[in-house]
Amino acid sequence: MKKNRINITETTGILAFKTFVNDNLGWLVRNQEFDVGVDLQMECLDHNGDPNGIFIGVQVKSGISNVKRLKKKPLLRYYISQEHYKYWLKLNIPMIFVLYDVQNKKIYWNKISTKNIIKTKKRYALNIPLSNELSSIEQIEQFASLNTELSDINLLIRNKDAAEKIFKSSVQFNPNNTDSLNQYALVLMENNYFLESMKLLNRAYKIELRKSNNVITEKTIIRKLNFAMNLLKIGKTRLCKKIVDVCFEDIKMVLGEKHELEIVIYNYYGQINRVLGNIDEAIANCEFALSRALKVNVEDELVLTYSNLSEMYIEKAIRSKEMNMILYKALDYQLDAFSLLHVSSEIFIDRSGIVLSKIGMIYYYLKDFKRSISYYLKSVDLQLKKYGPINTIIANRYINISNSYARLGQYDEARSYLLKSLEINLEKYGSENHYEIANIYFNWASQEIGQGMIKEAEIHFLKWEKIMDFLKLPIDRFTVGFKRMEERFNYKYDFRIYV
Repeated sequence: MKKNRINITETTGILAFKTFVNDNLGWLVRNQEFDVGVDLQMECLDHNGDPNGIFIGVQVKSGISNVKRLKKKPLLRYYISQEHYKYWLKLNIPMIFVLYDVQNKKIYWNKISTKNIIKTKKRYALNIPLSNELSSIEQIEQFASLNTELSDINLLIRNKDAAEKIFKSSVQFNPNNTDSLNQYALVLMENNYFLESMKLLNRAYKIELRKSNNVITEKTIIRKLNFAMNLLKIGKTRLCKKIVDVCFEDIKMVLGEKHELEIVIYNYYGQINRVLGNIDEAIANCEFALSRALKVNVEDELVLTYSNLSEMYIEKAIRSKEMNMILYKALDYQLDAFSLLHVSSEIFIDRSGIVLSKIGMIYYYLKDFKRSISYYLKSVDLQLKKYGPINTIIANRYINISNSYARLGQYDEARSYLLKSLEINLEKYGSENHYEIANIYFNWASQEIGQGMIKEAEIHFLKWEKIMDFLKLPIDRFTVGFKRMEERFNYKYDFRIYV
């Protein structure tokens, strides 16, 4: 990457893009004084025309050098160096790539992300769909949705009120912006507002259908799959499966037999069969997803699939006489997942935190509790950077750490981490009547039973029952409260691990 290159063709592309943004969106666009991989910086405006603090980096390329049009797919492929790849992915602002067709005066674009970049034999390549041409009203609306789509989703997950403000601003600007609806639905889902999340996803699905004149598209399928995931989280497993079955048929009919969404489908089937207790079938689902992900070679899908497969083997190990042997197989898959994560990758912190916590869980079941704690703490260190201290993910890691200390007989340490978890969730939800807080009391009771503190366990177990009854949540989320704590304290329960 060289600084201050002057290129007439590149300048033409930059001017064309700036004119488009000014004429259609009115966002602020600034040239970078020194270009080392970012030509422009955009600052988004809200529907009132005020800056909203969301910045997007832009790299503009003009002409046809380094560009290939694929024959079998409606894609343009722009080849990039390893230097650019690493530089873009380590930036702390979102990036988009703009390709200007000088001859036909067309502007194409795509987000710079590990999902859209593939590894070739000698370098990297960014895929740009031909449909991403900034010419139609629909494409301009989609581009405008960057305003919310590229805002920090993890910041929004831990600040539901901020998410709602940005969401309302975006919808006022464009009522048919299903990307914003989908993003806000994700925020609600991560905060356990499942019914509200499903309402938004259903609305997004209907809008997408209306846009496509009731023709099934990739976006309508994705919206329906997100809806199904909410159903799985609230215990509607069989209904979830019916919707995933329909989505699978839609994918084969509309997108073809070997579309990348097949990986998502088989990972979903794995999760569904896991909940239904069909663990061998769940493993087969995830192994098929892995075979497809290896062919596609998209980092995010591979990491997720390795991690899911490991999770299935953990479930199998718990039920098997050959527990340790199967757990080491699960550990291998998690290490495979971790090896794929690059520090420069946008998904490094998020995925690494999850993978490290699952490695901690495996060591817990191997009864290496000290090593288990060390991996959970590494997970917390990473995820604190991304989610901040007041977040359910951090609270759940503290439960994991607490249970490991309890197994070491260090009950004061165990209790201190349960109190940390409780403090986070009370601040986050403002009331005890929440599933996450019920989970803390459940673990607390189980630890006290292990210490022979039956009266104290009774208090915390009753608190768990009271919250679950108040929320009208299916008790079988804890496998009928681990059979109501083994029929009220005739105890053989092994501390729950929350992942």
